[in-house]
Amino acid sequence: MKKLLFVIVAFLTPFLIKAQDVKEIEIKSEISSATVYLNNAEITRLKNVNLSAGRTLLIFKGLSPVLDDASVRVTIGKDVDILQISTVSNYMTKDEDKPQIKMLNDSLKLINLKLQNYTDELDAYRIEKDLLITNKEMGGQNDGVSIDELKISADYYRNRIMEINKKVSSINLLYQQLVKDKSRVQNQLYELNANSSFTRKEVRILVESKTALNADVDLKYLVSYAGWSPIYDLKAKDTDAPISLVYRANVYNNTGIDWKNIDLTLSTNDANLSNSKPVLSTWFLKETATVYSNMAKGEGYVQQMAVPQSNDAFDISGQLYGGELTNAFEYEAVVPVLSHEFKIDKKYSVPADDKPYLVYITEEELKADYQHFAITKLDPGVFLLAKVIGWEDLNLIDGPAKIYYAGSYIGNSFISTRNVTDTLDFSLGRDNRVMVTRHDLNKFSSSQMIGNKKKTTFEYQYELKNNHKSQISLELTDQIPISQSDEIEVKVIELSGGELTESTGEVVWKVTLNPGEMKKINFSFSVKYPKNSNIPLKQNESKNLRYFY
Repeated sequence: MKKLLFVIVAFLTPFLIKAQDVKEIEIKSEISSATVYLNNAEITRLKNVNLSAGRTLLIFKGLSPVLDDASVRVTIGKDVDILQISTVSNYMTKDEDKPQIKMLNDSLKLINLKLQNYTDELDAYRIEKDLLITNKEMGGQNDGVSIDELKISADYYRNRIMEINKKVSSINLLYQQLVKDKSRVQNQLYELNANSSFTRKEVRILVESKTALNADVDLKYLVSYAGWSPIYDLKAKDTDAPISLVYRANVYNNTGIDWKNIDLTLSTNDANLSNSKPVLSTWFLKETATVYSNMAKGEGYVQQMAVPQSNDAFDISGQLYGGELTNAFEYEAVVPVLSHEFKIDKKYSVPADDKPYLVYITEEELKADYQHFAITKLDPGVFLLAKVIGWEDLNLIDGPAKIYYAGSYIGNSFISTRNVTDTLDFSLGRDNRVMVTRHDLNKFSSSQMIGNKKKTTFEYQYELKNNHKSQISLELTDQIPISQSDEIEVKVIELSGGELTESTGEVVWKVTLNPGEMKKINFSFSVKYPKNSNIPLKQNESKNLRYFY
């Protein structure tokens, strides 16, 4: 037995000596920069360490639990050899609570203590009430109780049970209010990610140096649960001014580690690039349809949509941006194949609370052609459309946009780069400085009998007025009816230069109006039909009304 023990010790001694030769250095580092991709982020930590000659195990502690083990990259000075890199999860690590979280946890403990006290009181009153009822029933079984004694006993039970009931009701009200308070505190703790796992990862780097030296260690790794999405402001001052496009990003961080005053780079690249040789797929071209909204309803010829925002939006100082917003949602965005990086000029802080924080990217002035549209037959408003030129070089990604015109907020739109044309169209809403009025000249309209047919003439006059200080282009649209019977004849009388599409009956006038100019357009047509037929010559629509009786 002694001989066997001697052999084991002799065998292990070189390894023990070797292990003792490795010096361990625990490194507490701060995040210096992050390259944020659309669905993850690359974190960089820089640390200067003093290395002794020989082998040293560098341990970067307190890293994100969503660190991608396979993505770890380390760079050290040329006189240091990297022998091994590994990652481990440290389940014993626990971060110190933030002051706000600590305060809320203390409040939660106090609330739970009060709830327990109320529960104990309610239990005590319940037991007392049960004893009173039981004692009353036992007392009622005894014979020979005098009326006076019975009256005294009844008064006592009644008064005491009434006191207990009132006390129980009061405690229940306080209990319910505390339950509501507890729910609010728990919700706030959930918002702050206070209940998330405190598991932290560690990166261990075994290095070897021939001499003692001072080395800069550059640690990079990918984390999930982080990313960014675009958000735009499109601002137009007037119809003779360029469009200002403000490009921002909603950056979110749910990695478990706050990003404090770091350098940010936003990238459209794919962080999970393969090391394999890429395969070039066939490039097919096909026409894509551009869907336009109904301009007559105030939406314009644009890629218009209701765009919910993600959670609450905050600016860099943590202030609420844009008010209460709806929950986050995902959409499929078109991203340029040629990736682009936006290096942000200033440092930002992004807390690990999974909320979007606004990061300013750039602001560009773009040339724009402005076009006014009106379908006064359906809507008295005049709508302004901006056609932006030169947007292709801005590396835009599909995303929501806020539209402003003449200093007023118009509404939300959506920039879609799926449209392959060289212009980006969006609506600026109604332009009250351009007026179009449609007059029904009833006194000049007439109906006459021609044999067994009836002929009705319709005559309208448009008045167009430009109150801008610059020239505008206006496209006005109306229509004439299309006959679907040989018995009905429609005849154009006057179009005043309007272009008629015979297949649809649509008439379009393209008018240029100088500053302050007013023009008139006359428009008339006739309909001949059998005199005894019921032909609806006026268009109607159905609406729901309330009926009183």
